[in-house]
Amino acid sequence: MNFLSAQTRCLAMLALFVTSAWTHAQAPADTPASLQRTEMKKLDFLVGEWKGESSIVIGTEKRRSNVSEKIEKRLNGLALIIEGVGSVKQPDGGERIVHHALAMVNYDESTQKYRFMSQIDKGYFTNADATIEDGAFCWRLKNAQMGDVRYQIRLTADGKWSETGEYSRDGKNWAPFFESLLTKVR
Repeated sequence: MNFLSAQTRCLAMLALFVTSAWTHAQAPADTPASLQRTEMKKLDFLVGEWKGESSIVIGTEKRRSNVSEKIEKRLNGLALIIEGVGSVKQPDGGERIVHHALAMVNYDESTQKYRFMSQIDKGYFTNADATIEDGAFCWRLKNAQMGDVRYQIRLTADGKWSETGEYSRDGKNWAPFFESLLTKVR
């Protein structure tokens, strides 16, 4: 049994659409999204494609790799997606991937902190609070082998991406173990 004519159903759908659109257009400017977007704009300096070199100390060995980082704004500026790939040249001229990570950064207005969530191709993941300190994007985590670990990304005076990683077993004395220097290519 069809109680409503096609024309009546069409008019009801149109009224629902217009009401929904009007309600959305009247949303207050201070929604969680507007605050989140304002805070995320502070990370715009990261957006783009970057290439360069990195080094990491594992035990007593310092390993170097070529690195590319691709950072994109998503959800109309509410989140950053970061994909990093590190590779080394092989004797045959090819490249072997030694590091592949994917991260998302967003701002939580309830805690007034950035969130940094990442996973690497070896299965490890991080869910950390992040901050902006002295113009640098910073995040910290706990590592079973290293203790406290902190990372920091800042732009150098000539516009290069400088990232450092340090660890501390006692929370007071910090030792560097990672660094990268990248140039923006796009």
